[in-house]
Amino acid sequence: MSESIEPLAIFHADAAGTVNLHRDWVLTERDGGERINTVIRITFDWKAGVKYPSIYIEESRHAANLILKAIKEPEIFVEAADGVSIAYQTGPQTGPREPRKLPMANRLIAYTPTSISPPDQAHLEREAHERGTLLTIHDKGFFEHRAALCDKPIAFISHDSRDKGEFVRDLAARLVLSGCPVWYDEFSLNPGDSLRESIENGLKQCERCILVISPNFITNEGWGKVEFNSVFTREIVEKMNVVIPIWHGVSRDQVYEYCPSLANKVALNSNSGIEAVVRKLKAVLRPAS
Repeated sequence: MSESIEPLAIFHADAAGTVNLHRDWVLTERDGGERINTVIRITFDWKAGVKYPSIYIEESRHAANLILKAIKEPEIFVEAADGVSIAYQTGPQTGPREPRKLPMANRLIAYTPTSISPPDQAHLEREAHERGTLLTIHDKGFFEHRAALCDKPIAFISHDSRDKGEFVRDLAARLVLSGCPVWYDEFSLNPGDSLRESIENGLKQCERCILVISPNFITNEGWGKVEFNSVFTREIVEKMNVVIPIWHGVSRDQVYEYCPSLANKVALNSNSGIEAVVRKLKAVLRPAS
């Protein structure tokens, strides 16, 4: 599997653009008492009027048994979603939504980088069918296919970490899944990596740098500033346009005050919607696709 994106990151990317709750969970396989890390995701679909669960199970010889456990014990998903209130924007109004009011759909999506054999898949599907549950299994082949989209990154995403949840994570995931591999820390960094070396290598290897300029980014005196200085130094040395700016909640005056030359660049704006931003970025990064 490609080293550019980890299986758990693919799991998270597969829910880009939806409202989700994630909970870490540890399940114990009775045979040998092996403790297996899992992540439960509850997706809230207010348009359809339901919520539904997904589960990620790390690579394990017991993965099929744990999927069966999830089929037989759906109460773990109800417990994960219980008592949560989410601020969610729909149209011009923003307000809290109560997930407990949405019924849990008879649906389960199971993710694991383990290969589930055809007989095991058939058995799990029968068990789910008997309980009226629609089961989808994404195993090793699914992860290999998604990882293949993430070959050498063509763009580095420079951003402030405080903007991940509301914009940047979704942006990165949508770009990857649309065939535009990007260097994004949650996808590209592995435990133990040198942060400085990894960022510098990412900036050198990528053809372009997507710069998400926000109030958080402008006030960032840490890595955001280091990345920004490195990118502009590269533009001067290579005498080419490297930066693709995205204005995220900032005005031209704010950008000009931060860097006058940056305010002179044609920029995308997150106000146009993430789908429009991704479409325009893809046209620049993959003009022939």
